[in-house]
Amino acid sequence: VIIADQLRCAGVLEAVRVSRVGFPQRYEHALFVQRYGILGGHAFDSARRHQRHDLCYVLVDAIVPQIWNYYHGHVPADDKGEEFAHGHLSVGLQIGKTKVFLRQRAFEAIEQLRAEKLERAAIKIQASVRMFFCRDSFMYLLESAVMIQTVFRGHRARTFFKTVRHYYLATVLQSAWRRFIAFDDYNNTRFIAIWCQRVYRGRLERQYYALVRRLSKVIVLQSFWRMCTSRRRFRSI
Repeated sequence: VIIADQLRCAGVLEAVRVSRVGFPQRYEHALFVQRYGILGGHAFDSARRHQRHDLCYVLVDAIVPQIWNYYHGHVPADDKGEEFAHGHLSVGLQIGKTKVFLRQRAFEAIEQLRAEKLERAAIKIQASVRMFFCRDSFMYLLESAVMIQTVFRGHRARTFFKTVRHYYLATVLQSAWRRFIAFDDYNNTRFIAIWCQRVYRGRLERQYYALVRRLSKVIVLQSFWRMCTSRRRFRSI
């Protein structure tokens, strides 16, 4: 309270009040463009790309509707009127030959608009950076998942190949063993068949030989008997 009384007695508060009633904030055109250029929009960006010399005027024309909308919530229907086009003093902004003058109310509004713009830009930058890190993390996880899947599929394929190979080798071994067993059975059967045929043929040959031998003996006896008979006849003659 004492400090406030001292400032009131010294006239500082009155000077501040008078300053606030007038245009306490003053910016040179270049500084104003540099500080509040982010509020210019497409028209200001187009003028800057074409390197126009009236950038400050274009920027003021773009900012005035925003200040009006900030306090009133809408832009006047006749926003192309003379008063609105020349700075619209009702919003507390005036442009001079070398400087731009701002009332405290307009200064607070334009600073708030600038802060909101910077906040949205910071949010976009943060979102982009976070998106980059999330995408990088996602790509890393994706590559890791693909690598794990590749290794697993390779292991599964190798296991399947080994199984097929073992099955093929087992089939080959089984085929070889079955062929050996079948060949052995065939040889045994063939040996038994040949032995049976040999025994049977030998029996037949022995029977035939015995028959031939008996026939030979009969023929010899008949020949001897005929010889004896013929000799007797001859002697009787």
